[in-house]
Amino acid sequence: MKDNKKMGRFIGKKVIAVMVSLIMVLASSFTTYAAESFEEGVPMYLDNVEVLDNGFVCITEEIHDPAYKNSGNSLRSYPEKENTVTFAHKIYGKDDVLIATFYATVTGIYDQANRTSFITNVSGYFTGTLANNFSYRAAYTSELGRANIFYYGEFFGCFTYSIATNGKISNIA
Repeated sequence: MKDNKKMGRFIGKKVIAVMVSLIMVLASSFTTYAAESFEEGVPMYLDNVEVLDNGFVCITEEIHDPAYKNSGNSLRSYPEKENTVTFAHKIYGKDDVLIATFYATVTGIYDQANRTSFITNVSGYFTGTLANNFSYRAAYTSELGRANIFYYGEFFGCFTYSIATNGKISNIA
């Protein structure tokens, strides 16, 4: 009887060892697959990262500012509502050094009942080590707004914003 128990434990240990080995092999293949998906030269798409026309990189974050978000002090008539969102566009130079941040405040009007929306204002300012070398020009028509960025007076890049009929303001590439 003791031999049967020993044999059962021996077989149980072997089964567990085989299962652990199988799990290790599968785990290593998943790691290899993940590494292969980030190979150099393979395009990778991230919503908040943009390569500007001149090769500089910009990372955009939406700043939630409750003082502006869906302002109740709007002079708009019912059912129109106003929404304001601020975006921080962090601009990195060729050495991955943060050279400036452009804070863009985008305001829009939306009406869910009539399914209409439009941008009413795009304003902004720069901060950072090279902020004084940057300028911008805003333009907006209908549901799109744009901030054209200039560096030493030369076109540097463009940030485009949209507003949906539910009031969501987004940065679009």
